[in-house]
Amino acid sequence: MNSPLCGSSRPARWSRGEAFEVTAVRKLAEEAGLQARPESVLLLGTLCDSTRGFTRVTEIGRITDFIGEPTVREPELISRWEWGIPPSPCGMSPN
Repeated sequence: MNSPLCGSSRPARWSRGEAFEVTAVRKLAEEAGLQARPESVLLLGTLCDSTRGFTRVTEIGRITDFIGEPTVREPELISRWEWGIPPSPCGMSPN
């Protein structure tokens, strides 16, 4: 599948000392039931911001290889998964 898997959930919890790639693979398995290797994660960028006195770090990545079909594993957090094109950052058009 060439288009991205789109979904939305609560923020992932990062474990101290855990590489971002490992976190991405762990969350992919927990939330979508897909299996991947940390080596298949391509980190694309980092966003740091603060809201209500809480600092957030968001790591954006692309997983280039995985096994399985996406399933809703945490229905209290995620209602569905679908293949599609996510909105562009900053309202920029992909063309």
